[in-house]
Amino acid sequence: MRVAGALVFMSLSACTCTSTSDSSGSEFHIQLTEPTKRGIYVDLPTTAPAVLARSRPPDVIGEVHWVTIRWEASKVSKSGTCHAGVVCVLALLLPDSTGSGSETHQQASITDHGKVIYEATFSASNDFENARLVDGIKVRYVEVVHADSINRELIVVTREATLDGDHESEWKQPSLLSQVDVGPDYLAALLRNQQHGKHKSGGLGESLARHEAKAHITLDEMKRVLSPEDGAGLARTFLANPQINEPVKELIRTKFPAP
Repeated sequence: MRVAGALVFMSLSACTCTSTSDSSGSEFHIQLTEPTKRGIYVDLPTTAPAVLARSRPPDVIGEVHWVTIRWEASKVSKSGTCHAGVVCVLALLLPDSTGSGSETHQQASITDHGKVIYEATFSASNDFENARLVDGIKVRYVEVVHADSINRELIVVTREATLDGDHESEWKQPSLLSQVDVGPDYLAALLRNQQHGKHKSGGLGESLARHEAKAHITLDEMKRVLSPEDGAGLARTFLANPQINEPVKELIRTKFPAP
């Protein structure tokens, strides 16, 4: 999380309380008219109850911690205490903080024969935020990818690494398209931009600047959420599509230049 310019990283080692169960600013904003659709494309627990349901004591233990972060500009020390057996309250020193506040979330883990194989963060309302999964020497990071142009939130693997002792190396961004095919969604978004440009009052269409700005937003989002290989492949597909007009194709060539 980010608080007043300071980036705060939380760790399960910050407190000792556990709960264990063995039961199962631009002018050109994209305006959404429907609720954002959240999709889960990973095979792992994405809620706190699902973590607890994985418990198989004594070998496999699922734990959930309620953590409250409090920040104050005047604090000069860092401390951690646990209340009511399951709530950890941490006071953090944030030198560049301009005020005080607090945030509560849930941190969860699954331990298999003494080894932590899964760590995750959920919001106070039990929404999935991120996770780290260890499978042998392979590490996978799962996050919520916000794809506003296509009105979707995607819970997918965003990073992979190799575990060498306590260190992670050989980082790579996995293919998003291999997890969920968002190609048709981005095609539809670009075509909607074209239609918005054609059907404005007076028959003159939107201004070219506004029309291009919307396409810019969609293409920039593609560059952000897709791996370079995915982006290049999807760009080639769009350039070969006769439905996409030449101005948008020129933008695609600019955003995804051919090697």
